[in-house]
Amino acid sequence: MRLVFSLWRARVRARAFSSWSGYVRGLLDILGSRSMYRASCASSYGDLISDVTGSSLSDEQRALVTATTLHGLARSLIERNSGTAALPLTAHVRVIGQSWKDMVWDDVLSLHPGLGTRPPFKELERQFHDLAFEPDEPWRTLRADYFRLSRFYNAVGFADSITHAIDAVSANPELVDHTLWIIDEFQDFNTAEDALLKSCTDAADGVLLAGDDDQALYQQLKASHPEIIRSYYADTTWTNAMLPFCSRCSYHIAMGAAAFIAAKRSSESIHKLYLPLKIDEDAAMIRVAACTTPATAVDYIEAFINEHHAEIEARREAIVAGEAKDPFLLILSPLRDVRRCYTKKQGDRLLGIVEEWRLEAAGPGADYYRLLTYHRLSIRTDR
Repeated sequence: MRLVFSLWRARVRARAFSSWSGYVRGLLDILGSRSMYRASCASSYGDLISDVTGSSLSDEQRALVTATTLHGLARSLIERNSGTAALPLTAHVRVIGQSWKDMVWDDVLSLHPGLGTRPPFKELERQFHDLAFEPDEPWRTLRADYFRLSRFYNAVGFADSITHAIDAVSANPELVDHTLWIIDEFQDFNTAEDALLKSCTDAADGVLLAGDDDQALYQQLKASHPEIIRSYYADTTWTNAMLPFCSRCSYHIAMGAAAFIAAKRSSESIHKLYLPLKIDEDAAMIRVAACTTPATAVDYIEAFINEHHAEIEARREAIVAGEAKDPFLLILSPLRDVRRCYTKKQGDRLLGIVEEWRLEAAGPGADYYRLLTYHRLSIRTDR
């Protein structure tokens, strides 16, 4: 069974399947005996993991389910395969994350002092995302040196982990031990991630893809292509389905969002319905605040936060305690737009507001990776 769900909100919960646990239960029930199948759920968001592993599944069902991010899946495949023939690795494979990758790339470039132009790491990542590798120099040598450092650190980057995982599954198909697959946020998959999915699900008994091509957000960040989910939706060997109801938003928000989306929808988009789960015309109306200048926009945000300070503080405490996931207020102003559209004073005010309410980011910083570099050098003097 191969099923494509087109969601008008990728994480909307509808009554047919009230959560991702519902998807899992439904897929297991449709395909028969729970003892015959193991299910894997992959997503780019952690909330799927907590949802699937939550209390709504029985202990028997939970034992059959592996919930992971896509890159977590890739890392697992790589580690269980001890890397690949081209990049042998040992246990406890690290991930070259955001705080580390710039340092590693600087090390790669330092091996080539004669380079006239220092290409940015994002150009190498783009090659991994697209599975399109520049055959000419200096890229061939730069990739080889990047892999040398990856082997030295026993680590892989986010982008290249997908390509290594594809190679691992190709060499050792037994790594894939799940027969049912649920893939969330599929509209944000790029060419390499789609290839990994195909490698893992080639012999699967059931695959469910869920996503909304109108919500593709990562074309620039990681070369995702909404055309990928559209191609599956148009493929007659797949069965299409839709969740038309929104249960997280009130009547007027759902109808207003439908109107905005319809006005700007691409002619290539998958046709979708936009319906509120409950008809309640007395629900709170949408309030649109029109600000004529960036300065008044910052004033409005500041006044709103002051007015709702107690509610925002309560929500922050609930998020820290694990009792809530969604923020009270979203400020959708990418940093590049703040710098382009605001004066320095206005931009600093807006960034100051965000910084005041920002939760501390978990994970190691740059100093950790510098220490790790020196440690690896001290214990690997042979390299």
